[in-house]
Amino acid sequence: YTPISFYRQGTTAGGISANVGSTPFFFSASDARLKHVVVPLEPHLDRIRALQARSFRWNDSGEAGEGFVAQEVQEVYPDLVDTGEDGMMTLQGLGKVETRIIKALQELADKVESLEAQLAELKH
Repeated sequence: YTPISFYRQGTTAGGISANVGSTPFFFSASDARLKHVVVPLEPHLDRIRALQARSFRWNDSGEAGEGFVAQEVQEVYPDLVDTGEDGMMTLQGLGKVETRIIKALQELADKVESLEAQLAELKH
């Protein structure tokens, strides 16, 4: 399959392709030669827990949706929000699947916190 590639300064930045089963997927450049000052990522659990996964209905169609509200995400991760010329906000990388994964991660974090509290009580 011939991928559709996106370029940044003459180097492939990412694109869209398909695997042998014709399933489309997104890819992004990740080669070490394209990066410098590579350090471990800071902890993100508190910020992930601050995100508010929402269910809603779209104004134009009335259809149900799941996701995040850009203005709320902007408070936690401003780099994930873009504002168009019309003033409308869009999100990068936070689709329906990511919304559900983040919600599940938040639920797991709550369970771990609860179990840690119970364990602390048992130790006393």
